[in-house]
Amino acid sequence: MALEESVQRYSYEANGAIDQYILVSSVAGTPRTCKIATAGDVLLIGATLNKSTAAGQALAVGREGIIKVKAGGVITAGAVVAAGAGGKAVAGASGFGIAITGAGGIDEVVEVQWAGKAGA
Repeated sequence: MALEESVQRYSYEANGAIDQYILVSSVAGTPRTCKIATAGDVLLIGATLNKSTAAGQALAVGREGIIKVKAGGVITAGAVVAAGAGGKAVAGASGFGIAITGAGGIDEVVEVQWAGKAGA
């Protein structure tokens, strides 16, 4: 079971349907609105703590501390993680945090120590 610890929670408005434990980034020109992060996105707000089913709904977004994120593939504990397709975490040379737990495949929830920027 994945756990969260010392998570800072922020309120944002979703720009569409966004699932729980998905990485999000800012929508340019629209303060306090977030969208699903894309592969390689480095300007991340955090990971969703709840889900939205439509644009305009409130989303709790967590960052700092240990957060839960859906994996986009296999991730080994201790690996640097980055944003992948669909706002899912993937192993990378540089990224936003360090995997505390591993994931055996897509959509498994992994615990990540938020670092803002990690790796090379």
